[in-house]
Formats: sequence, C-alpha cells, structure tokens
Amino acid sequence: MKSRTIVIFVLTITIVTVACWPFLRMLGRSERFLSDATEILADGEPHPDIVEIDLTGNGSFRALIEHSCCSGAGFDAVALQTSDGKVYHSRNNYCSEEGFYAEMTRTDLESLADLDKFLLANGYTKIGQTERE
Repeated sequence: MKSRTIVIFVLTITIVTVACWPFLRMLGRSERFLSDATEILADGEPHPDIVEIDLTGNGSFRALIEHSCCSGAGFDAVALQTSDGKVYHSRNNYCSEEGFYAEMTRTDLESLADLDKFLLANGYTKIGQTERE
C-alpha cells in the first residue's frame, strides 16, 4: 500500500511538472527580455525596436515591447524608461508597437508625474532609476 502511494505521488509530481514546464520556461524568457531591454534603454543608444513618445507638456519616455501575438515569443512584456531615468516593467499585451503607441497616447499625459500615475494604475511596476547624463 505504501509503495502504491509513493508511485501515485511520483506520477502526480511528474504530470504537474510536465504540465507547468511551458509556463516556467516562458517566465524565464520574459524575465530575460525585461533585463536585456532595461540595459538597452539605459545605455541611451539608438535601437530600431525602441518606441519613443514625447509627453504633451514636458518629458518623454522610451520603451521596448515584446508581444506574443505578433512575434511568437510566448509572452508579453514592456520595459519603459522615462526621460528622468525611472524604469517600469509590465506584462501588458499591446499587440504591436502601434497598439502600444495608441494606448499610451490616448490619454493626454502632460508630465512625468502624470505618466507615473497612469503607468502604476495600468499594471506597471516601478523598478528603479537609472543614471541619466
């Protein structure tokens, strides 16, 4: 009876691991993307995939976006850096740079403070601050 319980336990663990493996693998890929994207944004160099948006008042922000529906990456992620160096991450799905641009410009954001409130209210997490020259 005890050996049967052990076999059932091992089979259950195996099935759960196999069922969760794609999610666990995807989670690691999205974390890598966010880390790499944050470094790319911080170096300040031009990059063909960076979306840049100016606020109507003062300030701007840059973002790198991964969207599973268009790229097949299997995850959605956004790394965003403001002109004063604040960094935000999100798992929002904008389904292309155009979708991101439309969402981020639909509200008349005048300042970096407005942007901060908007991002935090829409699923972004403030990661930190990078040094700006």
